[in-house]
Amino acid sequence: MIPRRGALMGLLLLVFAAGLSTGRSVSSAVHAQEPIKATIPSSWGHCVASVPGGMVFEDSQGVVRLADMQGRLQAQYDRN
Repeated sequence: MIPRRGALMGLLLLVFAAGLSTGRSVSSAVHAQEPIKATIPSSWGHCVASVPGGMVFEDSQGVVRLADMQGRLQAQYDRN
């Protein structure tokens, strides 16, 4: 009589071998997106935050500007 643990190990090996011989390997290629290039005027000041879909800039006078990832001005707020 085969010990219970030996029978379990044999069954696991059999299932593993069956999976190797009949299993399929699925892989998908991942392609990187082209980098986005934008020109931001230096008069907009420095970047203070990055938000989903854009960046926030603040100049020396306290004007805050939100630009999208293509560099287009979306909103402008005066802090004063």
